[in-house]
Amino acid sequence: MRLIRGFRDEALSGDWKGHRSSRLNEQWRVIYSVESDVMIV
Repeated sequence: MRLIRGFRDEALSGDWKGHRSSRLNEQWRVIYSVESDVMIV
């Protein structure tokens, strides 16, 4: 998802450290992590 620039991918911090967030639109975002080449949503 990091390769799709329109999703505005960013690393999270605090309790969500180690996860990433991508904005799907103004209202929705998906939070995910990648472990051993497997994406966990």
